[in-house]
Amino acid sequence: VAETFSNRASSRSHCIFTITTLIKETTRDGQELLKTAKLHLVDLAGSEGADACIGKDGKVNYQRKAESTKINLSLLTLGSVIRNIAEGNPHVPYLDSNLTKLLSESLGGRTFTCLIATVSLDAGSKEATKSTLQYAQMAKTIKNTPEQNERMTKKLVIKNYEMYDSMQLKGEEHAEQARQIEELHAELAQKEKEFAILQELFHTHEEQLQTAKKELRDATEKLQITSHELGEDF
Repeated sequence: VAETFSNRASSRSHCIFTITTLIKETTRDGQELLKTAKLHLVDLAGSEGADACIGKDGKVNYQRKAESTKINLSLLTLGSVIRNIAEGNPHVPYLDSNLTKLLSESLGGRTFTCLIATVSLDAGSKEATKSTLQYAQMAKTIKNTPEQNERMTKKLVIKNYEMYDSMQLKGEEHAEQARQIEELHAELAQKEKEFAILQELFHTHEEQLQTAKKELRDATEKLQITSHELGEDF
């Protein structure tokens, strides 16, 4: 939260509050069954336009302006995800922002989703209101396919958590390997650059050597001719 020229308590971020429920049942044979569910409550930050960062006297709050750019980037990514789903494109850029990664199941996934778009009747907010309504209209075309949560045994839940931890470790290992590969590529590129410089120097020295050899041959021939002429004179 920080002050802009149009709002003293402007929200500077998106807020996501997640409630996770766990239901436990026991079968007649004494086996425990678990069912989990999640509820995401999401408050998206308002699109902080340039007018919020510029006062009536023309003064610019550059820090707020930089923050508004970041906020708008994540909203643009969310808009891109919604547009790709609505248009039926095979690639949906869920991974382009943390916001869309967290909300991937809520956008064309297996959940119930409710989107509330808030607009202003103020004439000065005409363009923002129009943009918000277009945003909501596009989101309305998305069709989710809600599914009943699967009941799992306690052992399976534990196994899934273990698999998740294992995948996290592998992910960290892959990230480290990727970092090492990137360093090796950078080192190789540097070596190739150094080799190209040495190769150029070699060619330069080779040309100088050939020039020197030619000059030596010419001088030798002249010396022989001069010696022959001097011999005849004597």
